[in-house]
Amino acid sequence: MLRFLSSLQARLVAGFALALSVALLSVGWYVSGEAGREAERSEALRMEARVQRVRSALDERLAEGRGWSGIQPDVERLGRLLSARVLVWDGNEKLIADSHKMLGPRVWDSGENWGAQLVTEDGDAIGTVALMSLRPFPGAELLEPVDSDLADHVSAALLWAGLAAGGVGIIAVALMSRRALAPVRALSAAAEKLGGGDLSQRVLPSSGDEIGRLGHAFNRMAEDLESAERQRKALLADVAHELRTPLSNIGGYVEAMRDGLAEPNGENLEIVRQQVSQLTRLVEDLRLLTLAESGALELHVNPESMNDLLVSVSEAFGPRARANAVAVSYEPAPGIPLALMDRGRVEQVLQNLVENAVTHAPTGGAVTLQLSMGDAGSVRVSVRDTGEGIDEEALEAVFERFYRVDPSRSRATGGAGLGLTIAKQLIEAQGGRIWAESEPGQGSAFIFELPSAGKRE
Repeated sequence: MLRFLSSLQARLVAGFALALSVALLSVGWYVSGEAGREAERSEALRMEARVQRVRSALDERLAEGRGWSGIQPDVERLGRLLSARVLVWDGNEKLIADSHKMLGPRVWDSGENWGAQLVTEDGDAIGTVALMSLRPFPGAELLEPVDSDLADHVSAALLWAGLAAGGVGIIAVALMSRRALAPVRALSAAAEKLGGGDLSQRVLPSSGDEIGRLGHAFNRMAEDLESAERQRKALLADVAHELRTPLSNIGGYVEAMRDGLAEPNGENLEIVRQQVSQLTRLVEDLRLLTLAESGALELHVNPESMNDLLVSVSEAFGPRARANAVAVSYEPAPGIPLALMDRGRVEQVLQNLVENAVTHAPTGGAVTLQLSMGDAGSVRVSVRDTGEGIDEEALEAVFERFYRVDPSRSRATGGAGLGLTIAKQLIEAQGGRIWAESEPGQGSAFIFELPSAGKRE
């Protein structure tokens, strides 16, 4: 019960009930007041008309010369006819007739619905006639209803109608709010379970209003959290997998040398050094990837010549490529504007792309670097090889962490599978984009674009 009283539905119902009560009280007060005032005006006009009838009857009596003598029976008859108390005074202000004299003089000055007129003869006032409503006097028999009764009936009817409307309105609001808040309750329950670690929670948006859009937003958030959790678990598993082999190798060689099964000579120590170097590169790659993905990587972006950088990279890989019988070529492209980039980070990306291209190019193959204008005036760089190519399924995953196109390649020859992921993060951190194109058997191309500085070399 306490939980319901503190709920949003209870507050909505209470707010509606309060607003409805204020509205009904205001309308009731205004209508009752107006009905009462209108009843008073109507009663006053009725009394005035009755007084005029009494006066006309008295004027007719006087015109017949009968004077005031024997007037009491006529006044009583008029009182019964008009359902009012009729009072007549002579010119000396002496009461000479009272249609309801049994009520006594104590009520003459009550002032309830009085209506009085002078009775004149030949222009001289010879008396006064007045009528008084019988309603204020207990025991008085009314021959017709008075207007104040109608006002009371209107007020009572308004009260009952207001109570009925209020009850129906509160029930309707309670039902409608319960239905309207059902998605909110479902969303709240799903959020509690989501906070408890159940990332599979989803809600079914029931409408296209704000609550429906909130449900869609919740589902997107839950999907993102579930995806992030899957990626986190996959990353931990991948990192553990990548670390296990070099650590096992190092531990095996150390144990062997300690037990005398292997000599601590230069050859064995070089193997240990290589494993340590591989671990160091992996840790550095993970650190760089984490900084890039979190936006905390420090970049020094300036207008730089992409031509000069490509010449430098192609010359640096020339000797190694020739040792593998692979040709690395680049033809400088004139008229290309400077690129906005961090030269060191873009050089790191190019070294990774060219390294992969040289590794995957067959003996006698070629790696070609190209520079051109990209979309919206950007600077585009392509690294193409004549290798075996990449199928469509693998092409969509080459930029994922720890992904290798050829799973059979060892870590020594194939790396940890972070190079392309880091390249993607570095290019996007500088406002560019990177993608891959390939046809199996026709080679592959890795292409990236960076914003142009607008100035030409």
